[in-house]
Amino acid sequence: MKKVSVIITTYNRANLLMEAIRSVLGQTFRDFELIVVDDCSREDPKMMVDAFQDQRISYIRHEENKGDAATKNTGIKAARGDYIITLDDDDLFAPWALEELMKQFEKSTQDNLGGVYGWSWWTYGGETLRFLARQEKGNIFKAVLKNQIFTNILFKREVFETTGLYDETLESAYDSDFYLRFTKAYNSDFVPRILFVTRLQKQHHLSAISLSHMERSQNVARRFSQGVRFHGALILKFFPAPLYFKLSILKHKIATFIKNVANTELKKDIAKIQIELNRQGVKI
Repeated sequence: MKKVSVIITTYNRANLLMEAIRSVLGQTFRDFELIVVDDCSREDPKMMVDAFQDQRISYIRHEENKGDAATKNTGIKAARGDYIITLDDDDLFAPWALEELMKQFEKSTQDNLGGVYGWSWWTYGGETLRFLARQEKGNIFKAVLKNQIFTNILFKREVFETTGLYDETLESAYDSDFYLRFTKAYNSDFVPRILFVTRLQKQHHLSAISLSHMERSQNVARRFSQGVRFHGALILKFFPAPLYFKLSILKHKIATFIKNVANTELKKDIAKIQIELNRQGVKI
């Protein structure tokens, strides 16, 4: 099998980082390397990472804080795998994530396939917030352009060689910029199963939905298409970010409740994820 490079980027969240690492080491797919890139945290987590005593783990530390995009790029440059996937330090893999992604790469009928993604279970404060269950495949450029929200993707290594790395000049929306470049050049496929757990942290999420972030996302999209509108930008002009955040949680809880009731497979996957991650010492 082809080796996968998993890159975890971290900054000042050692406890969450340890849980992210456990979720990677607990994968049913075993042929991977794990690269942890620390963006100059106040307390160096190297000793905690070394405590795992797993030869598949390597650790890189920035001598100065460089930002999210640069931290991901450091990991990508160090990666040796034929496939590459990134994971934020507060997020988790479902135990079967890499196995399902690799299987889909092997059986996909998509031409010019550059990446495969799966569903994501978003939690906040230990409660389910929403499911990101997209099912677009093939040329999904327009879908990404419209929504500006995606999930983790397992990329072929050549994607970064062809489209370039993350734009380090962007303070935020660098992921939107990269996904747009990627989907413009390559086709995608998906796995209809929960593969990732996105644990939203309040402070981070409030920043992510701020008006300035929306405006930067709009500026990124204007490089690719004229006249694109982003949902939420107009609302944030009249509602402060904390209020918008609370309203968003309520909206997603209602939509998620309806989806959860209608889909028994989602319930089964959530139960399995909770059981397996608890065995690894990870609490959602």
